[in-house]
Amino acid sequence: MINLQPFDESYHNEENMKIFYELYEKTFSQGYSPPFSYDNFKYGIESKLQNTFSKITFDSYIYSYIEFYTIFLYFNLNFSLYQETPYFNINPMTSNVGSFYILNYNIGYCRSIDDWEIHYKNVKSTFDFINTNDLKVSRIIENTMKDIEFLNNIATKYFEITVPEKIADLQNFDNFKSDISQLKNSNLSKYTQNSIIYNLSYIFKYIESIRSSRDDLDADLKKLNIKLKKVDKLKDFYLTVSGASMSLISLIIGNLSFVDADISEKHIIIFNISILGSILLFSGLFKLIYTTDDNEKDITFIVCILIVLVLLFCLFYKLYH
Repeated sequence: MINLQPFDESYHNEENMKIFYELYEKTFSQGYSPPFSYDNFKYGIESKLQNTFSKITFDSYIYSYIEFYTIFLYFNLNFSLYQETPYFNINPMTSNVGSFYILNYNIGYCRSIDDWEIHYKNVKSTFDFINTNDLKVSRIIENTMKDIEFLNNIATKYFEITVPEKIADLQNFDNFKSDISQLKNSNLSKYTQNSIIYNLSYIFKYIESIRSSRDDLDADLKKLNIKLKKVDKLKDFYLTVSGASMSLISLIIGNLSFVDADISEKHIIIFNISILGSILLFSGLFKLIYTTDDNEKDITFIVCILIVLVLLFCLFYKLYH
């Protein structure tokens, strides 16, 4: 078999040519034999590949299937070339019998989910034809037939993120990466990822999601600060009540101990003033420690000093008058 073109024997072989010839045979009604034999069909293919083919030699039926087989060969060959310089507008290879569609890995270049779904269905029809007829294809197309569902999942997630009316969750921007890592044609996965992450719609949505997440974070921080302030106030309350209760108990116990004791009225008054002053002083100090407002701190500090001064004045007054 002459092979002037760089077609690999993995897909340009006797087995595939016989399958295409059988498709040609099926165009004739039962009981009628095709006018051209398999050898004629095979000769026509070799003539086509050598550019010596003449339509005069063959009728339109067999010519359509010779051409169909030829574009099948270029479908395999061009897919291998496509992986070197992938682009989005991949035109189908078409004949009168059928078409072969090359799977596009550049999902981010697709304008909408509708465009992708049309492309996906066309490529699926090509792969269904290959599977139904058990055709042998190149290794890269075998891998592509496994990749199509991964790419469809990636496309679905990508277009869900870039919907104009919706702000996507920030974590959703990494969801497709696990699917990309599972692509069999790993040398094409970088084109899939780059077509997405460098797409302007994706970038704008990513920035929008960051801003939205930041607003949510600011709102959560404000709520947290409010709760912390409530906790601080509650802590101040318990500390103040505990200190006041202990001081009040000391005041009561101290006065009860003076009932049978021979203590002058002056010392009893001094004792009570000291206890009450301590209560006020420690209440002020606790407030001073747990207050975050600087203006309120200054006022509390002044009040503590005044309490101390009043307490000292009362003590000295009772002692020396």
